[in-house]
Amino acid sequence: MKWLLVILIVLGFAWSVPAGRERIRDVLQPVGEQLEPVLNWALDPMRRAGARRELDFILRAIENERQMGRPFPNPATFHEWVGSSVDALNDGLDPWGQPYTLEVSRQTATVVSAGPDRTRGTADDVKASRSFGR
Repeated sequence: MKWLLVILIVLGFAWSVPAGRERIRDVLQPVGEQLEPVLNWALDPMRRAGARRELDFILRAIENERQMGRPFPNPATFHEWVGSSVDALNDGLDPWGQPYTLEVSRQTATVVSAGPDRTRGTADDVKASRSFGR
């Protein structure tokens, strides 16, 4: 266990020097590329849970807006609205780095994360809806 601590300290020191950082990056990049599918498989359930929490948070912000008599946010500029109006993580980007989108029909709002494949309209999308009756 001590050797792991020593390795981490040496890597941390080397990372603090720009030339060392480049060497470490060159060595670790192929390893990271090999591990990426495994890491994504392991992290995606946590990312999904985080996206669901954030979707609920965004829907509560929309509900507050509606209670103040304001209309639904504009779906075309929803990402900007989330970034400026909601105290959301990552300035309105989902855990996979994509902007949340808004779908509105009559009195229902659906906030959507594109999910792990980063493509909207696929089976892995994370969605949450709320009805806002008048």
